[in-house]
Amino acid sequence: MKVLLVLTKNNYPDPAADVNTFAQAMPYLAASLRQAGHEVVGVDINSIWCHGGAPLALEQAMRKAIEEHKPGLIGTGGLAGDYFFIRDTIRFARRLAPRTPVVLGGGIITYDTEFIFGNLQPDFGIVGEGELAIVRLCDLLDSGGSLDSAPSLVYRRDGRMVVNPKHYVQDLDSLPFPDYTPFDFERHLSLNNKTNDYLAHTRNRPRIMPISVGRSCPFQCTFCCHRKGADYRTRSIDNVLAEAAHFYGMYRYNVLYVHDEVFSIQVDKALQFARGVKRLKRSLGADFDWGCYLRVDGVNEDLLAEMKESGCVFIGYGLESASDKILRSMKKRITADHILRAINLTRKAGIGMHANFIFGDPAETPETIRRTVDFYNKHCRDLTVYFFYITPYPGSEIFEQSVDRGLIPDREQYYKTVAHAKSGLNMTSMSDEEFYGLTRPIVSDIFCAKRAAVLSCR
Repeated sequence: MKVLLVLTKNNYPDPAADVNTFAQAMPYLAASLRQAGHEVVGVDINSIWCHGGAPLALEQAMRKAIEEHKPGLIGTGGLAGDYFFIRDTIRFARRLAPRTPVVLGGGIITYDTEFIFGNLQPDFGIVGEGELAIVRLCDLLDSGGSLDSAPSLVYRRDGRMVVNPKHYVQDLDSLPFPDYTPFDFERHLSLNNKTNDYLAHTRNRPRIMPISVGRSCPFQCTFCCHRKGADYRTRSIDNVLAEAAHFYGMYRYNVLYVHDEVFSIQVDKALQFARGVKRLKRSLGADFDWGCYLRVDGVNEDLLAEMKESGCVFIGYGLESASDKILRSMKKRITADHILRAINLTRKAGIGMHANFIFGDPAETPETIRRTVDFYNKHCRDLTVYFFYITPYPGSEIFEQSVDRGLIPDREQYYKTVAHAKSGLNMTSMSDEEFYGLTRPIVSDIFCAKRAAVLSCR
């Protein structure tokens, strides 16, 4: 079967190119489909300026791909913030190829299955990981077999929604490396020098290559949708390094970005990775920096020293708040002391750091806001640390709390406003006037700070 995968444009419907870090979900699906003998083509409008507007550019790109390739299945997906893109993709697919089934995957349907499947009306949905499910779906559409045997599949039977049991890949080494060739990946790499991404700041012409070591998360933070997902699993470091070598040969990237949110849960593996990167660079004669995300309670001096020596130039931390009260409410399982220790160790190691503080946990008070701001002013002024609002995403504990409290009375309106803008709700006991009066000046000053103007291309 020929499958058309429509890659999400993260800043949709903004017509400007979006060249932030490339998501890996679609390339993983493409690789699994091709390994199973299916043909894959892609639509990717991320790296172009959308003359006439992003919806028009999306429709035109889909029209061209459908007329040229006549796919037997159209796939798209994304997160809650991608509601408008996914809605329009499905609408255009219906208009341009009314007999071609559409499958929707990603967090948007995984964490709010009943509403999204009913609201956006794809023919099929995939909840959780999609590699096994989409291959099985294509096989069944070709053979006419029963949909009951497709893991993680959502479909309709006699007008009612059916959700098959989820199945997750236990041996991540068994998956093929992601396949970026159906998408405009080389153009994406060449445009990374035009992004404000902090990963780009170490290279004059950055080419940022994403890679993943593990999937899911064993923690239960209240603002995270992973809490009801699969168990945390990791690849072998040898397998990860083999992928890094493979794509260095293909794309000559100069920044390797480890996508994992919790890379240092297994400190031994993080050390293996750092040491492996050093060996890889020597064997390939390669020149690249790398960065990752760590938990503040998962770092130590020896690990950071190994990372620095192997070329790590960037670490992202989830700080969230400097108030122990708020950190407990968020179920972060860290303290302000952990945060300060990680900052000091990272600064001592000479590695750049990025992090966010987020306002708006239900336990937030004027005192906790002041504590976080004071901590920032004392310890973080020279670091890439921003303030923003906590967002209740579907699947998270605070989303369920917001629904129960009537803060999200209209699900569709939520997706069109809060989720799309990646903005917060006032979940605190403070009035809007008090809460936003205290936080907006801080968020505007630090997160939305004025950019430097380019006065000369020289």
